[in-house]
Formats: sequence, structure tokens, C-alpha cells
Amino acid sequence: MSWPAHVHHFSPAGDPALRDPTGTLMNAELMVVLDRARADLGVPFCVTSGHRSVEHNGAVSGQVDSAHLSGEAVDGYFDGVSLLRQFAHLARYPFRGLGLYPYTTPPTVHVDVKLRTPGLMTWWMRTATGTLVYATSGEFLAELRELAAR
Repeated sequence: MSWPAHVHHFSPAGDPALRDPTGTLMNAELMVVLDRARADLGVPFCVTSGHRSVEHNGAVSGQVDSAHLSGEAVDGYFDGVSLLRQFAHLARYPFRGLGLYPYTTPPTVHVDVKLRTPGLMTWWMRTATGTLVYATSGEFLAELRELAAR
């Protein structure tokens, strides 16, 4: 299903970082849920990465099995909203993956609908050294506390 007819705040032309000029490469479920999250917060969401080719994914050091390769992921940020508030807001929606990248400029979030473990959402954060720490780890909680203290 083509997603542009089902969303109000995103478009292939208006969001070139999605890398979906025809509106057929990004996952429609992802775009509809992200559109609803954007509408509910009432703040623009700036897309920094959407669909990726294998070559582009390699150039940005993406994961080999990245959800971006199948159009199931978007990276970006809500303009003027703290990363913790973005995390709290997005965690309420039926994404399957939610990542925090506090050390990018600007700090960004990753949302995806990639099926990992049915019924579960996976949360992670990229540390200052580039390591991914997951919500089930003590490191994730330590990083979250550090982010909250900023």
C-alpha cells in the first residue's frame, strides 16, 4: 500500500530524507503511526533517514540487518523537544523498535516496525562510544539517567 494518501504531515517531496520519491518504499504502517505521533505532539518531526539502499546503509555504518533497508525505519527528531520527552512520547505508540541517539547532532530517535519478538518492543540507546545498549541491560538505565541529568 502506498502511504502518502494516508498521512497528513509527511510526503515524498516534503521529506526527501525518507528517500521514497514514489511513496512506495516506506512501510505504510510505520508512516501512519509516525504521522499520528507527530499530530498528537503537535510539533514538526524532522526526518534524517528513511529508506536506505545497501550502499547507502554501508556508507552510514548502518546495521547489516537494518530496518531501513526494507523501509521499516525512520530516524529523526521532534523540533525543540528534549530527547527524553521524545522517547516518552514515542513509547506510547505501536512501534516495534525505539532507539535513542543522544550523541548525534542533533540528537535523534529511531522508530521502526521491524518484527523481532512478536508482541514486544525493543528499546536501545547508542552511547558516546557508539555501542548500542538495550533496555534489558543495566547500561541502558545508566545511559538514560545520564541523559536525564543533562
